[in-house]
Amino acid sequence: MVQEENESLLEKLRLAEERCEEAEARARQLEKQVATLGEGVSLEARLLSRQA
Repeated sequence: MVQEENESLLEKLRLAEERCEEAEARARQLEKQVATLGEGVSLEARLLSRQA
């Protein structure tokens, strides 16, 4: 019985770790997108300042 509970808890832990890794990967993707967006905004601001 204790063995079954341990196996169940280990499976839950494994799934939680997997979700955590997926969330961290998603966060890294979003950070890259934000950085790219920031670069685009910077470039646009420079171009607009040249026109003024």
